[in-house]
Amino acid sequence: MRIGKLSMEELTVHVLRHFPKPIRPPLDAATFDKKYIVSHDPSIGMPIETLGFFAFHYTASDVAAKFGIPRYMVIGIYMPINYTNKDIEIIAEGIGGEAGKYGVEIIAGHTGFYKGFRSPFVSSTCIGEKIREEGTLAVGDKVIQIGIIGLEAVWLRELFGEGESKIDYRKLTPLDNILSLHNIREIKLIHDVGEGGIATALYELCINKEIGIAIDTSKLIVYEELINYERDISFMPSYGALIAVADDNVDISKLPRPAAVIGKVTEDGSLKIDDRVITSLKRTGFDELYGEFV
Repeated sequence: MRIGKLSMEELTVHVLRHFPKPIRPPLDAATFDKKYIVSHDPSIGMPIETLGFFAFHYTASDVAAKFGIPRYMVIGIYMPINYTNKDIEIIAEGIGGEAGKYGVEIIAGHTGFYKGFRSPFVSSTCIGEKIREEGTLAVGDKVIQIGIIGLEAVWLRELFGEGESKIDYRKLTPLDNILSLHNIREIKLIHDVGEGGIATALYELCINKEIGIAIDTSKLIVYEELINYERDISFMPSYGALIAVADDNVDISKLPRPAAVIGKVTEDGSLKIDDRVITSLKRTGFDELYGEFV
């Protein structure tokens, strides 16, 4: 099997049909009781000193992307038996530091050592307070990239090749940028870019919202080391970057930097990248690096 989450088709066939109540998985996070938002994610396969940071930001960012303020978090820390309590403390410190910074309360969780784990595994569930609804998307809306494509991919490559990186992993989160978009009324929708790159994020958006999107890759903001990279950078891991869909009259100068209009919402229901229709997703070799830190 490949690395990464299931496609929507696989999820429907192998998982969702077995649940008592059929659901359509929402983008990023789900709303419940009309005023709360919840998200759940794993964090695995990265240096132990970064696991707490990413475990917090993955779900907090997803809640924020649904126009929510992160309030509470449930944490699971699952360790292989050859690790120690000190290793758990490193992870907990990472989570606690970010939770304190953003005013999030850790309300429950589970921690322990288990034979079945080869690498430390952290799960997080974030619950937030919804502050407004997403907007209704329309043909002609602008598709905007905020943040840098490929930064996470280079961070992973440098860690695996040299054991350290000049890129500060604390910059690999979209959370602050997402929160800053909440009060810009022209912003209708926010979706963070993750392990499958900006192409996967856009494809998910098309499927979930039943819209079309056309983008021009010459408009993408790409990490300088990857500008002349031969392989398709649109599928590279790029956590920290995000996509926003906005009214055509949005003032780009009011958005977090760097930002660029990379495309628009269309009426044909497909994702087009440089006029090429994307009908399936692919992964890059960078994804294999997630499991190298054990």
